Amino acid sequence: MAEDLKLKENKKKEPWTAKRIATTVVIAVLALLMVGGLSYVIIMYQQDHDDSNVFGYYKGEPIRYEAGSVFYNTVNNSDYMSAYLSGDWSSMYSIWYQAYQNEVVYRALADLAKQAGVSSPEELVNRLVIDSGLYASEDGSKTFDEEVYKATAPANRTATYNYLKKIFPYYVVNTDLQTVVVSTQESDFVASLSENTRSFDYFVVGANAIPDDVALEFDHSGMTLEKDADGKDIEPTLAEIKAYMLSQDSGKYSAYIDLKALQAQEAAKADFSKAADEYGDGVVTLDGVSNNIGRSSVVMNGINNSDPKGYLASVLTDALVKELYEAEEGYVASPVKASDGSYVFVKVTSTASDDSWTSLTAQLYPYYAGQFTMNDLASEVMNSSDFQDNFYEKFLQILIGSVE
Repeated sequence: MAEDLKLKENKKKEPWTAKRIATTVVIAVLALLMVGGLSYVIIMYQQDHDDSNVFGYYKGEPIRYEAGSVFYNTVNNSDYMSAYLSGDWSSMYSIWYQAYQNEVVYRALADLAKQAGVSSPEELVNRLVIDSGLYASEDGSKTFDEEVYKATAPANRTATYNYLKKIFPYYVVNTDLQTVVVSTQESDFVASLSENTRSFDYFVVGANAIPDDVALEFDHSGMTLEKDADGKDIEPTLAEIKAYMLSQDSGKYSAYIDLKALQAQEAAKADFSKAADEYGDGVVTLDGVSNNIGRSSVVMNGINNSDPKGYLASVLTDALVKELYEAEEGYVASPVKASDGSYVFVKVTSTASDDSWTSLTAQLYPYYAGQFTMNDLASEVMNSSDFQDNFYEKFLQILIGSVE
């Protein structure tokens, strides 16, 4: 069972990417919404305040799964219960680990709030109760409904109020960090990164290089098949079978790919489009993409955000970017080998610069700047010496019942 979770890699701290952090640090709304799940019972977990209940430590203080905590409130939701009832251990692990990280970041921000002297005045906590949506009108408007509030059991109202009072200082610091003021000069500089654009065509020599007869003889019974409207399996196409073969053992089919890539190299220089059809799966076009050196998520027209297939984005290096953005129109780069053994062929189709993204980037950046601040803080917290992470072992020990 534990093997199915594929959790061994989590025994070490994972790198904190912007995408991963974005789903973790903004827990105010997440935690608020989960207050309504306090009535759920975690059937598997009966321990309370003893040390066997500790999943880690932050600044020497134990991080327990216990009622009233951000950890507890974020776990106790319908998604978790569905995963538990269906035996989806992987989803259960993900939900618990996410909630655990939420608790750690909450602790750090609450500590900052304490240092800054942020309190929880009754008037502002009441406003948070009203604005939280927990007692929203049943008409879907999300506005506070006094009748809904009165219909809620007094004990639940009290528990909700106490929880919001507890996290209010965190809420204030979180809001302040995400509303950081950005100068015009900073926005203009970031926006300028979207100006230096070029257009490219590329094609890939990969799984398509595997001969049809080899693919037809391959036992593809291990493939996960799509189903039709009646729930019946849809037989995979030859292209899908080849892609599966390459994903299972890229080295086994490298000779086919290397030979076809070698043949395609000269053909691409003579007629790129024809070579793409003959040796690849056709041309992929990227129009007006910028030289997004740092792969910033704010520069929406960078190659990393604009590549529909993802192959060119996956093989980009500083050297290749420099080569492509300094070459003349019509230039065809030498094929670049991808991690799966495929080869990517790229042609510069236009060197014209397009500034149409500049205005949008300038508008987006101030919004993202607050998230970047939170990302940096969360990364620092999760990788600091103040944080002792024992989650993996504890999860397996208590929730799975065995340690590998």
